[in-house]
Amino acid sequence: MNNEINITIEIPLGSIEKIEWKPDLNRFDVDRNEPSAFPEPVNYGFVSNTIGGDGDYLDAFIVTNKVFKTGDIIKAKIVGLMKFIDDGDVDDKVVAVMPDSDARGLDDLDQGIITKIEDYYNHYKDYIKPGITKVLGWGNTTDAVGCIEQASKAW
Repeated sequence: MNNEINITIEIPLGSIEKIEWKPDLNRFDVDRNEPSAFPEPVNYGFVSNTIGGDGDYLDAFIVTNKVFKTGDIIKAKIVGLMKFIDDGDVDDKVVAVMPDSDARGLDDLDQGIITKIEDYYNHYKDYIKPGITKVLGWGNTTDAVGCIEQASKAW
């Protein structure tokens, strides 16, 4: 596997709507409104033909200031992995950038952005039940590729 993947966008940069692809209905639905927008600059989505640890598509986000629309399929370059637990389920997230970005790994990203992402995911469900989400750490590109390969096999 090379370091590029296609990510289907569910939640555009700046949205407070938690939009999810519903394969059984063949459409995107708004699951809920979040108390705050996903951390900027992030467009959130999934990698097709994968099953993550939580039984859904493997999650992924693209760190970019470009705003995409729900349903857009974007070619992105893998730079790392956010190791994450959500209410007891492994829910790791692939971190990517645009293919023309100079970033080759997480160390090449603005560490303020990484801190914002980590803080968001550690607390974004506190209004539902505090403490059910936890960023366990970060993996490199090789870790992310391995996660994708495992999720592809699970598919």
